[in-house]
Formats: sequence, C-alpha cells, structure tokens
Amino acid sequence: MQAPSKAPVAAPAAQGQKRVPVRRRDFLQFGPGPSPEYLVEAPADRFDLKVRPSAVDEKMSRLEFDWRSPAQNLLMHPRVYLEADILVRSSRDINQITQACPGLSIVGNANAASPHLVSGAARRMKNAGLLGFGEGDPLLAACESASIVVNGSSLTTPSPTLWSRPFIRANLKSEDAQKIYGQCGGAFDQYDSTSLRTYTEGYSAAQITIGDVNSDVPLIQSQGFGFTGDTGLQARCRNFFNQIIETVDFAEGRTYKGKAVDARGVKVVRIRWPVTAGGLLNPWIGADLPKYSVCKGLPMGLANCNNMQLSLLFRRNALETLIRDYGRH
Repeated sequence: MQAPSKAPVAAPAAQGQKRVPVRRRDFLQFGPGPSPEYLVEAPADRFDLKVRPSAVDEKMSRLEFDWRSPAQNLLMHPRVYLEADILVRSSRDINQITQACPGLSIVGNANAASPHLVSGAARRMKNAGLLGFGEGDPLLAACESASIVVNGSSLTTPSPTLWSRPFIRANLKSEDAQKIYGQCGGAFDQYDSTSLRTYTEGYSAAQITIGDVNSDVPLIQSQGFGFTGDTGLQARCRNFFNQIIETVDFAEGRTYKGKAVDARGVKVVRIRWPVTAGGLLNPWIGADLPKYSVCKGLPMGLANCNNMQLSLLFRRNALETLIRDYGRH
C-alpha cells in the first residue's frame, strides 16, 4: 500500500518580515534607548505655514487658499487660523476707558468731528464710542459656505449662517468661546450686570482756620450708584481693543495702505479666526464639550494632507457682523 501524500504547506508571506515597532518617548527619558529598531516622534520637524490668499476681495466676501504639504509623512494640526487687518473709522473717542465702561468717556466732542481735536472746554462726561466683536463666532455666523478639498476630495459646510449661533451655544461654554474666539469674537451674552458705587468730593477756594491750621472748605460731597453693562459684552469690547495694533491719526494727505485717512483717523484691528470647514478642521480641540456633542468625534490630527484648497464665501455684511457698534448714537 502506498501512503497518501500530503500537500506542502506554504509559509505565510509575512513570516520572514520583521515589523518595526513604534515607540513614543516621554519628553524626559533617562537611561539608554531601546536596542531594537524604533521610530521616535519629536517636535523638531514642525512647520508653520503662512499662506497668502489666491483670491480675495475688499469686503472679504470671498476668500480662497491653496497650499501643499512641505514634506512627507507629516501630521497636520486641525486648527487653522485666518488672519486679517480690518480698518475701522469712528468719529467718537475709543480708548481703554471707554471700552471697559459702558460707552462713557470723560473726553467728549459735541461736534462729533475728530476725537483728537477736542478742546479743553469740551471735556465732560458723555456718551462715547463702544465697539466690540459679535458674540461667539461672528465670522461663521456670516459665512454662506465653507468648503475644503483634500487630495481631490471635497468636503463642504453648507450655510453656517443659518445654524451656527444656536449650534455653538449648545456645544460650547461661554468661557471656552472666550478662549477660542477671543481674537475675533468672544464670550456669549450673559444677560447680567455688575453694580458699582461712586463717591465724589470737591473743594472750594475758601479756607477756614481751626486753631492754627488752615483747611479748604468742602464744596461738594455726593455718592452715586450705577451698573455696568453685560459681562459677556464687556469681555468682547475688551477683546476688540486688545486687537488694535495701530492707530493712524489724521494729517493732510495721509494715507494708510492706499486708503485715505480722514478726520476720524484709522484704527487697524488684526483679527485671528479659527476656521471651521467641512467637519475636518477642528477649532474646538481641547475644549470641554458635553457628552452628547457630535463634535467630540472631530479629528485630533490630519494625516496625508498633501494638497489642500480652502474656499470661504461670506455675506456682504460680514464686517458689520464681525464688529458691532454697541454705543448710543
């Protein structure tokens, strides 16, 4: 009898190959490194890209960007910022005091001409300019469409202007909105106020003698009570003032970047907006999101992003939505 022959057993294709383990070291590691082959991730290979827009108009109603990865095997951070300089003209006095107080200033101008040409006789307490950012993310509230193309695949966020305000309020805390959007928006309206007390005292030119001491006669002693504005609004007005990088005063024939400077002067406000597009860019990374939020699944990093295009379409009143006038006219 002949014993049945057995078919030869083929060895697995990956049997002779050795997989390279990946080991992420701590920031501080003592002692010798591991002996086998390894891959160490270090922050040395970090690239910060500054991309100029390929298409833009003066009213910022359309923005397009196009960029490529500077190297291979990189991990892209999901937070992308849009920086822009906004020129603001105002006929009222805007300073740190007026932005911290609810639109009051000790320097007034009855003619509402230039705040830099106020005479001594016009100095009094009166209403002043109060400019601030819109609440939350005002630029997303003015965005008609945000689309991003990654390696030929297109992802679009349609009509954020219709749903972004309640969506951000439902998923983000006010303090987190202040941290994330503090350079272009900020905290939500809190619908509250903070009370305060004032005390004034003046002295006349007359003097009285009590013993051998000459003392001024008190002329006015008064106390007052007041309240500040909304605390969320106050934070956004401070954010606006903090983003002013330059003030251009009026002078005959003076221009700033091709724009004429009139009697109102020009304040240059630099905004920095974390972009939201296609569910791919994640401006809320690190924020304390609720358990029910769908944004908890947003990416923490983007791999293999070799070629990307970003297109943003805004409404015509995007700048008015971004910077609001909260003062009294």
